Amino acid sequence: FKASPMVMYAFHDDLAAGARFTYSRQMTKLQSGALNISPELGFSVDNLYSISHNYYGTAVFRNYISMGKSKRFGFFNDVQLEIGGGQSKLCQGTGDALSGTYEKNFSVGVGLAPGVTMILNNYTALEVNVGILGFNYTHTDATTDQIYKSERKSNYANFKLNLMSISFGVAFYL
Repeated sequence: FKASPMVMYAFHDDLAAGARFTYSRQMTKLQSGALNISPELGFSVDNLYSISHNYYGTAVFRNYISMGKSKRFGFFNDVQLEIGGGQSKLCQGTGDALSGTYEKNFSVGVGLAPGVTMILNNYTALEVNVGILGFNYTHTDATTDQIYKSERKSNYANFKLNLMSISFGVAFYL
């Protein structure tokens, strides 16, 4: 589940700035699963439960480029600065074999997201965009079985078209 409302103010022709708030939640419950690659190599998982909640605040700058004279169809490009964090827990096993990990994370990201907009009327538009260029940094602190503490830091750059980052939206204009 993911919800991402955005508010923007058009301060000049074809230029807008605003903010977006994103909340995402993921949950997995798996009683049992097995993957056998060969007779000697196989993996199995029993009683797996995972849940995570993440919150993000994003500053957005957008420029529009109309297609033709009708101004019904157009391209746009978002420049985004995102800061957020969240928490998750993972439990596996039952009884004495129960093991669990609790994690807290913090992330910062900068990216470009070009897209296409179709203005339906004076108040509504449909939008499709895809994140193709960006840099993300994530810091995660984890505690396993309330004893073992660890941390990990990761960063990555994205310079390609990612079909999993396509977003569809509806915009309402006042």
